[in-house]
Amino acid sequence: MIKNQTAFVILLVVNLIYCATLLAWPVILFTSGFLFDAPGDYDRTWGYVVVIAITAYPLGVIGNFSCWFAYHARKYKLAYWLANIAGIWPASFILLVVGSLIELLFNQS
Repeated sequence: MIKNQTAFVILLVVNLIYCATLLAWPVILFTSGFLFDAPGDYDRTWGYVVVIAITAYPLGVIGNFSCWFAYHARKYKLAYWLANIAGIWPASFILLVVGSLIELLFNQS
């Protein structure tokens, strides 16, 4: 039984979008190994952090399914927050890229 039509549609669309991103995840995971292909790249901490973030991405997508527990408990704001758990990964990835660029700027010799 649908309790709140608007919340149901929003949560369903968000879940479908995050599930669709899982289709590209294996390719991105495979290519993340190339972060270490240049000599000396194994020393960079950012590469390891990026690979760990990419590897853990499906955990966030699985975690966003917890929004349905809050939806059925009629806690719609909590459901919206839980549905966007997977959004933490792209935000953290952007921060990692910015941090990596800053590291490159300060470590140029």
